[in-house]
Amino acid sequence: MNKELRFNDVISSLKEPLADVEALEVLEDEVVSQAVLPPETSGVKKETSRSLKGKSSNPEYTQTSVYVKRTTYNNIKRKLLDENVEGTGRDYSDLVEELLTIWLRGERGGLGV
Repeated sequence: MNKELRFNDVISSLKEPLADVEALEVLEDEVVSQAVLPPETSGVKKETSRSLKGKSSNPEYTQTSVYVKRTTYNNIKRKLLDENVEGTGRDYSDLVEELLTIWLRGERGGLGV
């Protein structure tokens, strides 16, 4: 097929006069008026229920690090996993918080400190 014949329709459409500019502006206004725009935000980040639950995002908590013997830590993780199967839901930081609170109150029975 000849290239000239394939593009005859395109060339003939270019020779036709352009549509009225005012008609295009009216069409553009209709499209813009029918567009669904997202609601405006005030720039304040909305807190989700997940962000309220995390200790890292809670200002009441601070991150610390400690050195614990590897065998002790592995035994603690194993015991906490066993407890979580039973439904207590306590994690390592909960355990440390609980033990430190007991120590601060002076209830040193069993803590050995």
